[in-house]
Amino acid sequence: MLVNTIRAEFTKLTTTASFRWTTGLFFVFSLLWAFFTTRLTSLFDGAPAVASASIVVSGLLWLNLSVLMIQAIMVITTEYRYNLPTPLYLANSHRAQVAVAKLVLYAVIAAVLMFIGIVACLGLAQLMADEVVGFDNIFADPVAQRALWSYPVGTALMVVFAQGLALLLRQSAGTIAVGLILFWGVDNLIQFVPKVGEKLMHFSPFNALRSWLTDAAGSWSVFADNSHWYLVVFVLWAAILWLGGVAALVKRDV
Repeated sequence: MLVNTIRAEFTKLTTTASFRWTTGLFFVFSLLWAFFTTRLTSLFDGAPAVASASIVVSGLLWLNLSVLMIQAIMVITTEYRYNLPTPLYLANSHRAQVAVAKLVLYAVIAAVLMFIGIVACLGLAQLMADEVVGFDNIFADPVAQRALWSYPVGTALMVVFAQGLALLLRQSAGTIAVGLILFWGVDNLIQFVPKVGEKLMHFSPFNALRSWLTDAAGSWSVFADNSHWYLVVFVLWAAILWLGGVAALVKRDV
């Protein structure tokens, strides 16, 4: 039954114009970022084009990951825009199963898109560069090697967070606004809370996700030695939101 539900969701998703457009934007943004950041130094007379893995993958961390967040949200909220939940849940009364199908389907798709995007960006940077910072091949950089697995994993977890938020709010514009406001760093404003702000910041969702993706050490001793604690923080945020969203979905009328 779950497999059939996933197939149905896949058909709906791949026949939606917004999915094709946003996927196209994801790759356009990825390749443009890799091209311009690699060729930037060559604008100066006699300077070589230099590729840096950390700079190349940073574009996927910000603009491109936010595109995938919007896609993840719209997988849920677009149906509410067109009043589709009522016939959908008449056809399949197992609401939690539908939510699981949407999550599994898009988490896999988003992770695959991110992996392909990273490979494409690093490959383009390698082709366009006269030299690579610290290495003969950009794929030999530990930053690139870590990004090849950590970014797809982080993307899949971001889908859990985004779809949980979407299940709770059920409205595209509002959910996207809240998600992007948090994603672009507003959750970091918590650091300005007197006395405890600097510690609370480590528990803000997207600060935690970015810190884990970049393998950044935190200023607080708990997070200083192992960035994987940030992964735990984001997993908890994502799980709580998604489980809360599914509970609300099961309880309400539509």
